[in-house]
Amino acid sequence: MISNISEKLSSALVDNYIISSNEKEEYNYAIVCQIESFLSIGTILLLAVIMDKFIPVLFYLVTFLTIRKRCGGFHCTSFIMCYFSSIALVFCVICVSLCVKVEQAYTIVTTISYACIFFIGAVNNKNMNLTIEEYKSAKESTRLLVLLFIIVNVFIVFINLSITLIHFYEMGIITCALLLVISKIKKEDTRNEQKERIIEDG
Repeated sequence: MISNISEKLSSALVDNYIISSNEKEEYNYAIVCQIESFLSIGTILLLAVIMDKFIPVLFYLVTFLTIRKRCGGFHCTSFIMCYFSSIALVFCVICVSLCVKVEQAYTIVTTISYACIFFIGAVNNKNMNLTIEEYKSAKESTRLLVLLFIIVNVFIVFINLSITLIHFYEMGIITCALLLVISKIKKEDTRNEQKERIIEDG
């Protein structure tokens, strides 16, 4: 259904001379991604409203998606799997925030997560498909972003922001790190790392 909608939209763009026929496939893919993203985020926000966690989930999504966009990580093989996995992930985040109240636990796990993201930097699986230069740039920007998020983390704790918002902020960091580690375990970017080492050795 999504493919049919994107096909019709991209064809309409070609028919109205907004894009060339050579660009149709690229725009078709971009439209599919936008529709899938809209459906996933829309459902997550609906779940947040139902569970009375709309603002905390917004905090989580901003944190998670900002880093995730640069560092990548484990991806499901289809939209359906990604859709339900995303909803399940956010549901688990909400449940953890409701059940785990030990501040030291959040502090320890978040610190480890920052270290993991900073050390790994980024992974380059088939979903990202970066060149070696783009891959190295993604790792550098991710590490700079981690430093910025650490500063923000310290700041929101210092000003005594709502503990719930802080937890959701930190869960965004934790889940990013978890997906990065899973991707590394699955060796999704081994080939890129080997290429990077060859370039550095050369």
